[in-house]
Amino acid sequence: MGVAGGDEAGPGPLGALANLAAALAGAHDQDAVLVALRDRLAAVLGVADATVAVIARGAALDAGGATATAARSGEVTLGDHAASDGTIGAVALPLSDAKGQVVSVVTLSSPEARHLDGSTRAAARVAFELGCNAMRHLSIVVRAARMAALAGHLSGAVTTTDVARVLRDHGAAPVGATLASVRLVSAETGTLEGLVVATSLDPAMVERYVAVELDAPFPISHAVRTDESVWLPDLDEYAARFPEAAVDARAAGFAASAAVPIHDGAGAVIGVLAVAWTDPVRLDELVRAAVLTIADLVAQSLERARLTDAN
Repeated sequence: MGVAGGDEAGPGPLGALANLAAALAGAHDQDAVLVALRDRLAAVLGVADATVAVIARGAALDAGGATATAARSGEVTLGDHAASDGTIGAVALPLSDAKGQVVSVVTLSSPEARHLDGSTRAAARVAFELGCNAMRHLSIVVRAARMAALAGHLSGAVTTTDVARVLRDHGAAPVGATLASVRLVSAETGTLEGLVVATSLDPAMVERYVAVELDAPFPISHAVRTDESVWLPDLDEYAARFPEAAVDARAAGFAASAAVPIHDGAGAVIGVLAVAWTDPVRLDELVRAAVLTIADLVAQSLERARLTDAN
């Protein structure tokens, strides 16, 4: 697991930050990002006698002190203790993925208290931004590869059921979701009907949503009725807008969701794309754009598949 090198900058905080930036620019995976931070954070903060560790989010929450605070808040945290180990100075840098979720915390603990001054706080903030940007870049690369894979699978879908099956099996990955499904408006019943069963859901939940009325107080119905996407980043937003659906979402283990109307070639709404995550999600422009891209891919595939179904 290597980190790209090259000629390193000279000593001092700016030189150390330049070295960190160069190492992160060459990081080819998440492990390389963490190694770059682990090996260079002490120099960035100007601390000679320090212990640097990379802690997964779950363990960080249990550690207490600045480490747990950083894992919960997603913010750089400086404190008198990294945990309960008696160290005097501590810096905890949370690293977030493209969804804004903390995945790891890089901690530095030292008996030196001087690194808690203003310049150190600024250096910690820059290191934090560099690390998060590197993680986001990697996430975007992975997302693009998964989106390309989804497009490839959809290109081989012949029928509308094939499209739904491909989406179920491959549609959630590009946005780090747990579930992706498509429902079409039935011309006979006027309800939203699924084409394949979501195997990850409880059978009773599946039965409850076999056919969803267009006037039902659910995000997918709202998206079709209004021809507007619904973005629910957490259960609080879910409960505020769709309280009945929020109960089912919680029971199914979902904490965030999106519902995007699907259009035919003439622009009419023919169905809805539903995406769900098990954790709250920062539904920023990048995530929304990716979900909308999936909706466009599904719409194009359905348009082609419906011609096959008609024959």
